[in-house]
Amino acid sequence: MNRTLNPVIVMRGLITVLVESKRSAGHSKWSNIRHIKAEKDMERHFLFTKLAKQMKIAILEGKSNKPVENTKLANVVERAKKSNMPITRIDSILRDPVKKEVSKTYVIDVQGPASSRFVVSFETDQFAHSKVELRTIANKLGFSVGDSSALRHFICRGVILTEVKGDLGAAEEIAINAGIDDVQQIERDGEKLFQFICQPELIKKFVNILEKSYNIVEAEEEYIPQTYINLSEENLEIVHKFYEKLQTMKTITKVFDNIA
Repeated sequence: MNRTLNPVIVMRGLITVLVESKRSAGHSKWSNIRHIKAEKDMERHFLFTKLAKQMKIAILEGKSNKPVENTKLANVVERAKKSNMPITRIDSILRDPVKKEVSKTYVIDVQGPASSRFVVSFETDQFAHSKVELRTIANKLGFSVGDSSALRHFICRGVILTEVKGDLGAAEEIAINAGIDDVQQIERDGEKLFQFICQPELIKKFVNILEKSYNIVEAEEEYIPQTYINLSEENLEIVHKFYEKLQTMKTITKVFDNIA
């Protein structure tokens, strides 16, 4: 596979060492550590939100809230446990009635201090409400919700994560035959996964192909900055507060930024 793509396509929240290597030497060690921790906390929060949604979908599709009777649900619950999702939250989802939701995925760009830019991805059936909620958080911190012009500073890629089955060589063979751009093995929260990379408009097509051989963990678009910027400690502190506030929004699934 084309390994030259790897430095660009790896999501900053998945392999932290890449994030740490981009931190400016001009930042204090505490400032860097705190910012990295904020990103990790945010990724963890959004991962739990996503897993909760996947459990609800599995319950609706499998018509059972009991993992022993619902294979898809059992797989999601197992991933949730491996990701250290609180057992009380898992039990709550399995116990409470699940209503069918009709939500779509949206992305909104936000501009922060010193040319920092953010792409906020969320799933909702109330786009206008979510945008107002995001704008309120952004405005209070001096950020601004953009008109999608900031998206040109990012490269959009389709990312499909699957459970590991067999070796990487077999996964590469499947990817080559299907026309998928790249595949590699990664680790997230202690769980080994295959990460397939493709053009975003081909995600659905390749999910249909890959699910014949693997259990799909997630499939979505990710935004990788074309260039990174360094922020002062003062501005990093503002970004840290922004991340904290975003965790109050239940519809957000991921946030991407161009901060080194």
